Amino acid sequence: MPHSTVKPVGHSGSWFANWQGGSYPCVHSERMSGGWYYDPTVNSGLPQWPRFIYAIKDAKKVILTKSNVKDKNDPPPWKRARKGQYLSLWEVDDVGIVQEDGRSCFRFRFVEELVNWPHNL
Repeated sequence: MPHSTVKPVGHSGSWFANWQGGSYPCVHSERMSGGWYYDPTVNSGLPQWPRFIYAIKDAKKVILTKSNVKDKNDPPPWKRARKGQYLSLWEVDDVGIVQEDGRSCFRFRFVEELVNWPHNL
């Protein structure tokens, strides 16, 4: 997997970051498990969700970020997180919303790590 010294650039409040001419959805590493991404907050009423899900289904690429948890007292998986450090760009597939434990969960499968950004830059 290639490394890049040019890191993505994001903006506070945005769920996307720009890198090499593209805009990519950012996802939290703490929601990655066994090669899958799970987010049970999909029905939280936030207006960003439809555009975010569409972008992932359309481009099938995401930026994985190291999360900064806002409230450490929230029980998993409900912890609210903010983008932290950009880790890598991934190809993804099997994007959709499924029912788990009686609630909707947004999920997708991580297929291949395309680019890795060294953490010491």
